[in-house]
Amino acid sequence: MNSAPASQKEEAAAPQRRTAFRFRLLRYFTIAGLSSFLVIGAILSFLQAREVAFFADVQRSQSAFLREVQSDLSGKTEQTARGSLVATQQEANVNLTKLFANMLWDSDFAPFATRVQTLRAGDCRAAARRDCAAELGGRIRALPGFAALDRRTVAAMQDSSVFKIKVYDMRGLTIYSSEHAQIGEDKADNAGWRNAAAGKTASELTHRDQFSAFEGLVENRDLLSSYSPVRRPGSKEVVGVFEVYADVTPFLRQVNASSAQIAGIVAANQEKIEQSAKRNADKVAESSIELLGIVGGVLAMLFLALLFIVRRGQGNIDAQALAQEQGAEKERLWHRERMVNIAAVAAAQEDALHRLQRIASRVPGVVYELRRRPDGRSCVPYASDALREIYRIGPEDVRDDASPLFAAVHPDDLAQHLASLDESAAKLTPWHNEYRLSFAAEAPLWLLGNAIPQREADGSVLWHGFISDITARKLAQAELDQHRHHLEQLVFSRTAELAQARDAAEAANRAKSVFLTNMSHELYTPMNAIMGMTGLALRRATDSRQIDQLGKSMAAAQHLLAVIDDVLDISRIEADHMTLAERNFSLPDVIDEVLRMLEAAAQAKGLRLAREIDPALPAMLRGDALRLRQVLLNYVGNALKFSDHGEIRVRADAVEQDSLSVLLRIEVSDQGIGLSAAQQERLFSAFSQVDDSSTRKYGGTGLGLAISKRIARLMGGDAGVASEEGVGSRFWATARLRRGVDEAGTVAEDLPAREMLAQGFAGTRVLVVDDDLVSREVAVFLLEDAGLAADVAGNGAAAVELASQADYALILMDMQLPVMDGLEATRAIRLLSGLAAIPILAMSADASDEDRQRCLKAGMDDHVGKPLKPEVFYASVLRWLQDTAAADPGRRAGPLGP
Repeated sequence: MNSAPASQKEEAAAPQRRTAFRFRLLRYFTIAGLSSFLVIGAILSFLQAREVAFFADVQRSQSAFLREVQSDLSGKTEQTARGSLVATQQEANVNLTKLFANMLWDSDFAPFATRVQTLRAGDCRAAARRDCAAELGGRIRALPGFAALDRRTVAAMQDSSVFKIKVYDMRGLTIYSSEHAQIGEDKADNAGWRNAAAGKTASELTHRDQFSAFEGLVENRDLLSSYSPVRRPGSKEVVGVFEVYADVTPFLRQVNASSAQIAGIVAANQEKIEQSAKRNADKVAESSIELLGIVGGVLAMLFLALLFIVRRGQGNIDAQALAQEQGAEKERLWHRERMVNIAAVAAAQEDALHRLQRIASRVPGVVYELRRRPDGRSCVPYASDALREIYRIGPEDVRDDASPLFAAVHPDDLAQHLASLDESAAKLTPWHNEYRLSFAAEAPLWLLGNAIPQREADGSVLWHGFISDITARKLAQAELDQHRHHLEQLVFSRTAELAQARDAAEAANRAKSVFLTNMSHELYTPMNAIMGMTGLALRRATDSRQIDQLGKSMAAAQHLLAVIDDVLDISRIEADHMTLAERNFSLPDVIDEVLRMLEAAAQAKGLRLAREIDPALPAMLRGDALRLRQVLLNYVGNALKFSDHGEIRVRADAVEQDSLSVLLRIEVSDQGIGLSAAQQERLFSAFSQVDDSSTRKYGGTGLGLAISKRIARLMGGDAGVASEEGVGSRFWATARLRRGVDEAGTVAEDLPAREMLAQGFAGTRVLVVDDDLVSREVAVFLLEDAGLAADVAGNGAAAVELASQADYALILMDMQLPVMDGLEATRAIRLLSGLAAIPILAMSADASDEDRQRCLKAGMDDHVGKPLKPEVFYASVLRWLQDTAAADPGRRAGPLGP
């Protein structure tokens, strides 16, 4: 303790002794006067060197000062320019945002945002958030009106200096971006969006690397994005946020160029100053050398000054001795204070240890340290007093040996317990384990252990952990498992009941299908007779009054057929029995066909029919043209019914399209009586009519529009109406259709199918199989009227026998026949020699898709629905006879067989 201060005193006194020795020598030299000139020369040389060094320091200080001035000037200049640019561009962005909001928000973005709110991000199937955002963006872009909104926004951007526009709703969802890939992103956490949503304008300057296709390089761009709120007119309520990006790269480049120019000027000035300082230093050196020649004249004065310096140096030595003594006293005081501080820290540590022990004793569990030595033995250096309550063992009992802890573990859990500790020690992973303690006279306790291991320098593993009693939780879990088992039994019982209900519903659905099939047959068969016979009578009638009466009868029959079609269609849709065909078709041809069918009715009321087709639509589409024509017939028919003047216009547009499909929108507008809001609400409901009173002026079943809407939804679209009472209505429907392919080799025929049959297939023999006498008579008359020869059979067995005896070019087969039905008869005919390829056309009153599929599966080639429509009937017969003739030219026409 005393040797260190003594050595420190010796070190402090050593400089003093050396100084005293130098001054004693100087006194000797002064008295002798022999070395006065040498000392003076050395002093002058020293002064010269100090002077040169001084000027060098001045030069370096000036250089450093100029560099600081240059850096500060450049930074402040660039900062000021950037701040001014950001403020100016921010004001410009805010003005552009207000302009875009006035132009586009109310007319485009507000309605579009309402449609976007119907989408739910939680429906996303993707696992990743980014993929989910991309999927949501695709669904937003698929919404109606997006393409038109995008075109207007891009057109507005082209007339301004805006680089990019983004629009957010009040949830932070990106509902629009001129870069479509960013649509669907969530910006709710963005500070700029939050400020704008709170009604404040915010801006930020960002840097972006953009690839230049012209130069083949990555171009650095600086963009200023401004978030601005869009407020509801006449209110401070924020309804959306616009983000406008402006390209400020040229301006910042100009600022950087100006800063570089200023830096160049300052650097040039600095170089000049440094050169001037160097010249001054050289002059000082020259002056110092001249001074050495002058000092000889003042040597005598310096000799006298040396005597004064010696005396002054002795005084300095005495002062230094006094200062060193005072410093030693201060050092002793410092050591005394340091010892006091060390004692205070030790007391604080002891107090903290006591507090930690009190906390550990009050925690509901055991806080402990477990050490496993390299030889495998374990001990517990520390454990809280809760160990005594849980393990029935005191902490002092396991401080050197932890085996009593392992002995208390339940025998069934001991192996797993030790294995989990081994794994944690080997991998240094956190230890987590549930295990039981076994006591002789008590129920087992469930414990949960958690600990973090660490490797010590000697190879031991030390766990710091916590053990808690989870017995109550385990008992509750066991009770919960018992309740869950009971619940599973209840669920199983309920599932069985639901299965029975499902089977009953499926049976009812099958019964409904059978009923629909029977009703179709029972309704269409007499309608076939009525319309067929009426048509035959019309062809042969010559009396004008009789022709008028038969025409009215035919019109009434057609109206009744339309009612039956509507009832059966709505029944099929409700029973989920309606499927859609997939065929290529031309949309203009479908629209023209509908207008031709209703042209006479329009002319009778003095109405004009017109069509307007978007040229962006593909020439060919693929889908169910028959159902699309049914929707158009319903819409145009309603327009004719409720209009007395003006024009009925059919319009077709592409709402959106991609490389595979098109979302088609068709509209039928009229200038009729219009609809009130209440009438529009119930218009598309089944069996609902605008006027359902007993004195109503307009008839109808109220099914046409309901069927049209359900067909549109089956096609992936929807249907609706926009109308104003007394002004007119605009009915619309959308459908998702695939892009079609032009079918090469299809040539439109100028002649009707009946005349082509008479010219090309006169005398060709056809077998008609039908158990209904009137239906047979109608089919035979139609065939003979086209020049074909017809044989008849009343049941399936007779049809098989006739087909085996004669050579027919085509067979018309009814579905429901006595003795042998049409399906079984078709299978039997296909097994006959040479008849595997003969065309067999089903004649059925059930026109459902399921019925068609059963026909095709049995071996039939096509389906002709009842009642027979002459033009459809002739077209089907002609097509199959032409196909047969093309496949076998020897069987083209003329009488076949005996």
